Amino acid sequence: MKNILPFLTALTKNNNRDWFQANRNLYDDARSEFEILVNFLIPQIASFDSAVAGLEAKRTIFRIYRDIRFSKDKTPYKTYFGAYMAPGGRKSVYAGYYLHLEPGNCLLAGGSYRPQGEYL
Repeated sequence: MKNILPFLTALTKNNNRDWFQANRNLYDDARSEFEILVNFLIPQIASFDSAVAGLEAKRTIFRIYRDIRFSKDKTPYKTYFGAYMAPGGRKSVYAGYYLHLEPGNCLLAGGSYRPQGEYL
């Protein structure tokens, strides 16, 4: 985890495409470390919740690019890494476990985000 928070701190200060492209290798290293962390967590969670057993980190990690089409904030990149570990991965409609790493704001949470009526 030596590269994740330093990269995200630098990205927070330089959230623009030119900086990101020039430092793409730092992003790749940080994302790789985050993927290793998520791959470590999945079997740990599966030890008490078998529904997440067999998930691959790549199916749980959210992309770093923000959707800025309708946003007043036009910064192009998220300043955190996130992963949702649930049956089916990040797009799952089922309750699961969310990992969020951001400088000064890290958390591991459980639940479901805005579940549809039939899943309540």
